[in-house]
Amino acid sequence: MKKAMITISYDEEKLAALRLYLDQKNQPLEAELTTATETLYPKTVPGNVRDFINLLASAEKQAERKKKQKASPSSATLCQTIRGSPRSSSLTLTAIPFPNARAATMYKPER
Repeated sequence: MKKAMITISYDEEKLAALRLYLDQKNQPLEAELTTATETLYPKTVPGNVRDFINLLASAEKQAERKKKQKASPSSATLCQTIRGSPRSSSLTLTAIPFPNARAATMYKPER
């Protein structure tokens, strides 16, 4: 699921004091607010709505996994070096399919 940002207005002096005392306890304010929101959610949102949202989230995760499985190269795919130099910190690789799964690894620089 995508994360959303929450923005609220709060008294500046109170916020500074809250941050000060939470920092002394090594508790970030954001973590405390997240905990408070997670506590408020089941108290406010009906169970059947929460179940439906959980169902949507799990379907979304399954779709992502299927996409990743399709995007990952198969065992019959070898990689070819396209760009890269000794001084370069980046290297671009492109997957190229081979008809034989037992084919040897081959590197071919770009010209």
